[in-house]
Amino acid sequence: MVNIEIGQFHRLYVAAGRAEQLTEQDVSAINKLMSDLTEGEAKALSRIDLLRMVNQSDFLMLVARDTDIAEWDRPNIVGTGSIHWKLTPTGIKAFIDDVVVDDNYQRKGIATRIIRELIHTAKTIKAVSIKLTSKPERVDANKLYLKLGFILMNEETNLYRMNL
Repeated sequence: MVNIEIGQFHRLYVAAGRAEQLTEQDVSAINKLMSDLTEGEAKALSRIDLLRMVNQSDFLMLVARDTDIAEWDRPNIVGTGSIHWKLTPTGIKAFIDDVVVDDNYQRKGIATRIIRELIHTAKTIKAVSIKLTSKPERVDANKLYLKLGFILMNEETNLYRMNL
């Protein structure tokens, strides 16, 4: 059994804007996952890009780390997912983006744990709904979203929604 730790990226490793806690290993791991998700189309993020992103008050990035395999006493990032939100006249709307798990770690419940934690975050901020999209060819991911209670709103764009 693989030991996986799910944590809030911005609080664990970039708290109070301390950039020295965000390693190049972290940046490389995130970039690899984003490249995997977008089939190589994602623009590589710099350390500064990640810092800007995770220091936004309406954004949270979670990372899954394999605590059994660590380089320099730091567990490797093997999955990630993010949520951002906005206040609208009808309440807070949340959006889940970029949920991806390294190929070697898929089918171990990591994506499920990440998404459940993102749903918990949405409930904590009192969001009225969560939306996400997924490519149709990501068959397993689409099944997972339905299993976790999301409703497919648009088959053409694979837009999902969960009312909270």
